[in-house]
Amino acid sequence: MKKEIQQGKCLPNIQTEADFQAASERGYHAASNYLKQNPKPFSEWTLDDYTKLHKLYFGEIYPHAGQMRPPGDLAAFNGRVGADSKNIPAELNLLMSQVQHLARGLGDMNTPTGLTERLNVIAFAHARLALIHPFQDGNGRLTRLIATSLEKELLPNHQVTNHVPRAVYMNAMKALPSNLGPLMNYHAERYDLRPSSLKAVRPLFPVQVTFRD
Repeated sequence: MKKEIQQGKCLPNIQTEADFQAASERGYHAASNYLKQNPKPFSEWTLDDYTKLHKLYFGEIYPHAGQMRPPGDLAAFNGRVGADSKNIPAELNLLMSQVQHLARGLGDMNTPTGLTERLNVIAFAHARLALIHPFQDGNGRLTRLIATSLEKELLPNHQVTNHVPRAVYMNAMKALPSNLGPLMNYHAERYDLRPSSLKAVRPLFPVQVTFRD
């Protein structure tokens, strides 16, 4: 946060870390409330849904809130590069199509197989969106919010019961793109679910971005 302020990425009203935190908290609640009031299957999202949610979340912080990365802006993510800016729309549309395919005929979440299938869809969407990196800033926070919305869609009647350490999350992200298991476990731990062993789970579709020059 301090780094973003020092780099001049924030609006003039964001002068301190406390300003950043307060604006981020307000934005989080605005974006969360919007998702609650406008429930929609993730596979039916449009590009406008992403940009509107980003604007709600970060409109008080960044002048580029609600705008996808401009041409020539490549985003580093754990040493990898996000989708080329001109290909972000195609990447997001592909993600929605893939999630729609993965979500067909999911098993009962009260069975080990059904639970594992649902965690796979959540982790896949989370991973792909993080690696596409559609915005200049706020991708991690927005992706986690969207993943939480997808959790509620695919794991109804379950409540978040555990705070999972950030180190667990970061290690799960470092296991990408070849292994979804740690990220599936991360989402399972949040809900105190106990699926079968998820140490190594290969994605059914490639997680890494595919449209790149």
